[in-house]
Amino acid sequence: MKRGLIRAVTAVTMAVAAAVGFVVPATAATSGRVSPAGAVANGTYRWANANSGLCLAYAVDKRGANRQEGCDGSDYTIYWDAVNVGGDNYRLINEHNGQCLSIWRGDTGDNAQVGIYACVDTPAEIFTLVPATSPAFAGAYQFVNVNSGKCVAVGGARTNYGAWVIQWTCAQSGEFMWRPYS
Repeated sequence: MKRGLIRAVTAVTMAVAAAVGFVVPATAATSGRVSPAGAVANGTYRWANANSGLCLAYAVDKRGANRQEGCDGSDYTIYWDAVNVGGDNYRLINEHNGQCLSIWRGDTGDNAQVGIYACVDTPAEIFTLVPATSPAFAGAYQFVNVNSGKCVAVGGARTNYGAWVIQWTCAQSGEFMWRPYS
């Protein structure tokens, strides 16, 4: 009885949150689908690229360089804690090793390496999550680095597993868009 009541309250809470536009973290959602855009709650997420459908991950053997991999949960590097640091700005901290998504050495140019590094409270590890403006990318966000003003993107709009993730001048295109995958 008590367990059934808890499940019912959880289901109603998630439905209300979805109706008002809140994104439900991966730790709370079980539907296996991409969530709608809205306010990003602190929580654990898998971020699926809108172009490839693959999730943001990092290469353990490449000193933390970021790449895209499947979203099925078998790759432990695809889980990210979104931690609000004020306004629409977030730190994305990898669940596996506790390090921050960051732009290598605070580089401000196109093609800069996006990786995970120790969180040291620099602008290179802070991202503004900007909801997509194109209906084609409903529910997606751009990760705009506050230091460079550039976006996290899949290099060359590649759709293959293992494609590198880089920083590039933002555009309303799928390789720049990331959806919470739950």
